[in-house]
Amino acid sequence: MTLFERIENSAKKEGITIGKLERLCGFSNGTIRKWRTQKPTLEKVMIVADQLNVGIQYLATGKENIISTPSLSDGDQEVLKLIENLSEKDKYKIAGALQVMIRQMPSAGIAPLFVRDMRTQEAFSDVTTKKE
Repeated sequence: MTLFERIENSAKKEGITIGKLERLCGFSNGTIRKWRTQKPTLEKVMIVADQLNVGIQYLATGKENIISTPSLSDGDQEVLKLIENLSEKDKYKIAGALQVMIRQMPSAGIAPLFVRDMRTQEAFSDVTTKKE
């Protein structure tokens, strides 16, 4: 499938014609149709991709996502299931507690896994300042 065909198919999915897509993108009439035989600029492809809510990788190659994402282990998936229904405040508290535990591990020479911002610091202080 060509670039033009992928654009045409994506436009149909969005319920718009090529002519309307050209107008939405600010292109002159016939610009996109010329791409059947002429190569467009990257800037114009980016504008079309944005308008159609697709990636430029898809328009250029037909592949949804060239970069593969690592799959999660069963343990990682279980942890995510546990935290997905927590409030944001509780998630930050857990992040702070994990930072403390990681720093105490023998392999703590690694960089912290979480970026600390004000919300994390507040949650972190809630967890670490409680006296037993």
